Amino acid sequence: MSPPTAGDDGEIPWAYVAPATVQEEEPQISVPDEIVEAGIVTPGESAVWSYEDTTGVLIVSNQELEMDAYVRIGEMTVQQHQNVVRFPAPIQVNPQLVRDQILQQHVHDDAIVEPGERYHFVYRMDGMASGETRSCYLFTDQQVIEHLPDPTDWSKTFAEVPHFY
Repeated sequence: MSPPTAGDDGEIPWAYVAPATVQEEEPQISVPDEIVEAGIVTPGESAVWSYEDTTGVLIVSNQELEMDAYVRIGEMTVQQHQNVVRFPAPIQVNPQLVRDQILQQHVHDDAIVEPGERYHFVYRMDGMASGETRSCYLFTDQQVIEHLPDPTDWSKTFAEVPHFY
């Protein structure tokens, strides 16, 4: 299947997958089935956490991203317990454990994973979820508002509208 073409406005369409919240007791996040099915993460294998250098948007991928715009911040093993797939937030961005290390590495503020924070798994439909290196963004509620199309258009853009709307 060929990737979708840009819409009338020149924008590549987005795929909104699902929200997930970083657990309070352990900095882990549950992975939606669609992300596993797309091969973006695989139980028992490593997931690579990165962030976009300018915006701080988190990205998870099945292998390290090669573009200079992405800063690698950790690699963690994807775990499966019963029917729940999850992966830990990399220790480098867990503010409870290593705030000093974060400051030393100059990690973008928006890339810091906060326990209890909700993230939204989204990807651009231009090949992010296909090919050898597969990835998706983990947007905060605010980043969904900032980066995705106008919510009034979401009924024709997304299969599922983000839960906070």
